[in-house]
Amino acid sequence: PGQITSVRIKLYTLTGECFQTLSSEPGNPAMVTWDLSNKMIASGAYIAVVESYSVDGLIGRNVLKMLVIH
Repeated sequence: PGQITSVRIKLYTLTGECFQTLSSEPGNPAMVTWDLSNKMIASGAYIAVVESYSVDGLIGRNVLKMLVIH
């Protein structure tokens, strides 16, 4: 596989609703910013699907469990 050039993260509720899509900073696939200043995210469990891309397309996908606690 090629070098990772970008990352996309899709955040889902446990019922399968995608409520946010995040992308890496241009030129920096290691940096993804999630701005919560104008969003109300309830405490609870969520699913994050992390996709890594190279110039040739998708090279990897990981599914993570995420817990938000206020």
